[in-house]
Amino acid sequence: QRIGAVVNWLKLPEDERPHLITFYMNQVDHEAHLHSPDGPETEEAVHFVDSAVYALTEAVKTTGLDVNFIFVSDHGMIKADTANAINLPSLIDTTKYKVYGDVPLAELYAKEGADIEADYKILKEKSKGKGFDVYLKTKLPSRFKYSANDDRFNRIGDILLVAEPGRVFQYGKYKIKPGQHGYDLAATPEMRATFYAWGPAFKKGIIVKPFNNVDVYNVICAILELKIPDGIDGSDKTAKKILVKNNVASGQ
Repeated sequence: QRIGAVVNWLKLPEDERPHLITFYMNQVDHEAHLHSPDGPETEEAVHFVDSAVYALTEAVKTTGLDVNFIFVSDHGMIKADTANAINLPSLIDTTKYKVYGDVPLAELYAKEGADIEADYKILKEKSKGKGFDVYLKTKLPSRFKYSANDDRFNRIGDILLVAEPGRVFQYGKYKIKPGQHGYDLAATPEMRATFYAWGPAFKKGIIVKPFNNVDVYNVICAILELKIPDGIDGSDKTAKKILVKNNVASGQ
């Protein structure tokens, strides 16, 4: 039904036809969370999505249009150590801090009277050999793109607890799902996402090195010949490597 909707959109008159269509398939993410990335249910979901993408490409051929496809995932997945969850209530004085988040990241928001620097040092000592790191909001690694300078809306906690790959925090009695994401990419290659692209705009048969997923925005803008706004996080490097015609530099 959804594939049929895409085909119908592409068959509209040229002045009504969409130039960008997004299509999300949640099956792999759903099953990997429930059964881990190694579960047979996840493998079955991968096969389902593979067949669905094939069906989509075959259906699009019936329109007679030369369509570009970009196939991506927004994150990877890792099997979580749910048997050895890190208990947050035993670590944090909730009279001093509000706690938000769990699993790979917990953020502590200081209440009035909390000594952030002193409590950070205490938590840093507690974290040794326990499967997580502790950071101040003002001293987060630049690779996180998640620091005081990035926090336009003042949403980031004063102290952050970041779980090591596969480790999970627990703040309650709920069951933690065995598949998780959101870990530090530098330490967790399983967080890398998927990127395939094909169609008349793309060079054929090339393999590119890993790149920041925000570069996909620049690729799409180049294909649609849209001017790229100033101040975005993506770069033009990937577009220049993979596109037959590069419209990025001209800013058309």
